[in-house]
Amino acid sequence: MGAFILVEHPLIQAKLTKLRDERTDRLQFRQILEELTALMVYEITRDFPLREVKVKTPLEETRGLELARPVV
Repeated sequence: MGAFILVEHPLIQAKLTKLRDERTDRLQFRQILEELTALMVYEITRDFPLREVKVKTPLEETRGLELARPVV
C-alpha cells in the first residue's frame, strides 16, 4: 500500500465539507470535486524531487529545475 498523505489545507478542508453536504447538488459536486483535485495535486506533489538543468533563454543560458523522475 502507498504512503498516506494527510492534507490539512484550509481551502481543501472547506471544499471537502461542501462536497460532503447533502444539500450539494450533482453539478456543484462535480465542480467542487474538480477544484479539490487541482488543489490536492499541489499538496501531494510538494515533495517531488527536482534536479537542476541548464536552459537556453532568448537572452542567455540559465539554470532551472525540472522533476527528477517522470510523473506516471
